[in-house]
Amino acid sequence: MQQERSWVYAACTVRLAPDQPGCEAVFDQALTNGLAAIVALEWPGAEANARGRVRSAAELLDVISERVPQDGQTGVYPIPDTSISQGLNTLVDVATLRDGVTQTQQVRHARGPGRLEERHVDALRALDHHRSLRSLSGEESDRVWDQAREDDRASILRAVAFLDLIGEDEAARRAVDVENPNAYHPKHNPDGQELEECPVCGLDTFCIQGIDDYGYGFGSGQCLVCAYVRSRDTADEMALDFHIARLSAKD
Repeated sequence: MQQERSWVYAACTVRLAPDQPGCEAVFDQALTNGLAAIVALEWPGAEANARGRVRSAAELLDVISERVPQDGQTGVYPIPDTSISQGLNTLVDVATLRDGVTQTQQVRHARGPGRLEERHVDALRALDHHRSLRSLSGEESDRVWDQAREDDRASILRAVAFLDLIGEDEAARRAVDVENPNAYHPKHNPDGQELEECPVCGLDTFCIQGIDDYGYGFGSGQCLVCAYVRSRDTADEMALDFHIARLSAKD
């Protein structure tokens, strides 16, 4: 259950934007799951009420404020991390989060206008420091990979449609006239890259504009004929897949 709460907290938080329709429900879902994970780890059983149901976000904030000394008069309640020697605190900004709950509940229950603000989201993200969560960075990375795959598929489809439009003969003719803007030059481009085969049109017209961060030589860039674009994130994912395959082959 704790793992599920951590995932829901992260998945909702990384997608949360105050100007998006429905952001109020997303905020509430992220906050309730994040607070439930924190309270369940710090004070097992306190996350549920007498009927065994998980408390609301507002009630979970009450639990924290009742059991943790406030940091001055700021409305912030620092929960120390007892799992590590240096003792880092998770700053639970109860005042801001409680205001966020009030604002979002107004809209969610048709009681009038309410407005989610960046300060509410910042306070929500701050909960990720707690040892029961620490899931935002992984979820953000997954989101980058997912977006890269989606962009790459869209780029392939656009390139294929363009090739269908101009035909194979015209594509071959254009390939002959292509000039490599990244060609080697002893002064202006000593690290020049040769054109490579495009994975879409199959012509040696893919212009490399960057190499993956893992150093395997997977290039990001654009085809000078069909205009297929491979992003840096896609090149990095290809390199990571290659790296994992190499490690698996050694086992």
